[in-house]
Amino acid sequence: MAKQYPIWVDQTNNSYNTSKSYGIRDYAINYTMIGTSSRNSFDFVKTETQVTEDPATGKKHYSFRVDNELVRSAEYDPKTKIMKMTKYNSKGVGVDYYDNTPTKAVA
Repeated sequence: MAKQYPIWVDQTNNSYNTSKSYGIRDYAINYTMIGTSSRNSFDFVKTETQVTEDPATGKKHYSFRVDNELVRSAEYDPKTKIMKMTKYNSKGVGVDYYDNTPTKAVA
C-alpha cells in the first residue's frame, strides 16, 4: 500500500527514460548547482517547499520559496476541501490565482 504525503514531487529530465517522483511529509530543500562537473560546480538556485498544519483548524499551509523569497503559497481546508493558492510578485505582493470555493447562487 502506497503512503500518502502532503507534498508530491515529480521530476523529469532527459537523463531518465521516465520521470522520478517522491513524497515529502513536511519540507524539502533543493540546491541546484551548475558547472562542468561535480568538482567544478557553482551554487545556482535554492528552492524550498514546505507544509505546516494549524492544530486548531486542521488547515494545511503550503509555501514555495526560491532563494528564500516566497513565490507561492496555498491553504487547504480538509473539512471543506477548499484550496486557495497565491502567487507573489517581486515586491512580495500576493495575488490569488486559484480558489475552488463553490460560488453561491444568486436568487
